[in-house]
Amino acid sequence: MKSHVITAGAIPVLPDLADQVIRMALEDEVPIPKIAGLIEKDQALTAHLLSLANSSYYKRSRTVSTVRDAVVLIGTDAVRTLTLGMSVVDLFPSRKNAPLDHTDFWRHSMACALFSQAMMESVSQGLSARAFCAGLLHDIGKMVLDRTEPDA
Repeated sequence: MKSHVITAGAIPVLPDLADQVIRMALEDEVPIPKIAGLIEKDQALTAHLLSLANSSYYKRSRTVSTVRDAVVLIGTDAVRTLTLGMSVVDLFPSRKNAPLDHTDFWRHSMACALFSQAMMESVSQGLSARAFCAGLLHDIGKMVLDRTEPDA
């Protein structure tokens, strides 16, 4: 496995916007309008965040249509993890005819993240954000293998 990680070459750094969102979400007192403003600069992140906020997991009676409302609903821990997960997936661009479909990979990762979070909430609210992160990133090795062993 170590050789695959080495063969993958230098892993690119997170985009600046993702880095800013993640750092801001780690602050004790997160200024929601400021973090929402950063997210709104990225169409893909905005779309994924709104999609998550409107998923059946959050069971809202009305549609969440603003980034600010989505951040308030899902929380900064989930925003941080979503941003990290999307950024990591984006670091490994899809190749034509690649065996790993990145869209399916992302959907599967999000489903696992939500399921993990839901399971942990029934046990310990304090660990649900970690469970979300674990579910989101549990298959990240597939991205490394897709890059290092494209024909596998």
